[in-house]
Formats: sequence, C-alpha cells, structure tokens
Amino acid sequence: MNILNQTNDLKPVTSPQNRYVDISELMKPRQLSDLTLPKFIIDDLKKRLTTNSIENMLFYGKPRTGKTSAANLIMSELTEWKQISFDGRNGIGPVTLKEKIAPFARGSVMSDPCRRLCFIDNVDRISENVRHELYGLIGDTHNTCRFILAANSHARDLISEPLLRTVWFNVREPRDINVQIQVFHQYENRLSEAGVHFDQQTLIEIVSCYFPNLQLIADQAQNEFIGVNSKSNGTFRELLQLN
Repeated sequence: MNILNQTNDLKPVTSPQNRYVDISELMKPRQLSDLTLPKFIIDDLKKRLTTNSIENMLFYGKPRTGKTSAANLIMSELTEWKQISFDGRNGIGPVTLKEKIAPFARGSVMSDPCRRLCFIDNVDRISENVRHELYGLIGDTHNTCRFILAANSHARDLISEPLLRTVWFNVREPRDINVQIQVFHQYENRLSEAGVHFDQQTLIEIVSCYFPNLQLIADQAQNEFIGVNSKSNGTFRELLQLN
C-alpha cells in the first residue's frame, strides 16, 4: 500500500516556470519531528534533550535514512555546548585524531567548564586502527566530552569491543505508510512556502515510487518541478516509460 491509494480529489496544476530552488536543501529537517526515524527514537532523543541527559550516541544503518540529520539537529539544540565536527569521507587519520580530536575532547573542565560535543560522520570510512584509538579516546574523555557517531553499516561491523556509556540507534529505512504520507505533506508544505508550483498527483507518484530513498525523491522532485541542475536523468514520466 502507498499514498496513491490514500489520496482522492486531487486537482491537476499547470505549473509555470519556477525560479531555481535547491530542493535537497529546502527539505532538510528543521526539527526532530521532521525526521523519518522510528517514533521511539525521536521520542528518546526529545527526552534526552529536554532533560539534558546527553550520552555518547552511535547512529548506524543504510545511507540516507536520517542519521546525519538527527545528529545535526541534536547539535543545533545544544547551543551552549562547544562543538566540533568531522567527516570520515574527508579522511581522519592518526594526525587528525591526535592533533585535533583528542585535544578538543580532553579540554580541561577547570579552565573551560563549557560542555563539549564532537560529531564524527561516516565513521565507517575511518581505518580500523584509527577507529580503535578513537573508541579508546571516547572512553577516556567521558568526563569532558560527548561523541555522536554516524555509520553507514551495521554496528557489529564497526565495533569489535564495547563502547561504554554509548547509546546505539539502529536506523532502519522507514516503511510505514504514515511516514510516507508525512514525507508527502512535508514536500507539499515546503514547496508551497518556497513559492514552487507543483502538481500534487505527480508529487504523490514520485514519493510513492522512490520512498524510502529520500535523496531520490528530492532529486526527482528537483528535476520535475525545477528542471535546473538536477542529478536525475529525466522527468518522472520519462523514467516510467523507460522502465
């Protein structure tokens, strides 16, 4: 079942030429409730932020399921914390760990009482030896720093030893029809706010066809409604004909 079966009485729209809008940027989550993560994870994160009970966190799962967005939203809420971010895709070697990450994490509580938060995205792209040293650092600096890690793989493939005081979040692809409807309404609202003209039926078909891959939905909406600098290889209906 998908939202094609849930929506009636749609009015086709003849769309004039839209100004350029980067739909991937437009659709970035603005609050935790915008995420397509399971409700129990969102509720858990909200509770932690409300009570300021932040532990080390590991988000793991397939790409484009909301791991990085969740981490960025958490960081945006913790404005009083000193923060630093790294991306494993850009290369994190022994020098970066020793000269940048470790000094930040070991900051003195006496001389600098500000709480610290270090986000490392794509930790699965870091070499096994450096990850081993990183995990040791995370354990050693629990009194001065919290870490948020995101990985595009299963935790068992990354963790050969226990990460103490770390909460693991298994981020699965959303399959619930209600989440699919949520994505449609988010697009509907954000596109309207940005003044982008779109056809509701086409938007429903795009979401139904490509869900739960949120990046493909954004790419195809970009091509269909904006048509400039799109990563897609054709309009939605042209691709349907090819398939």
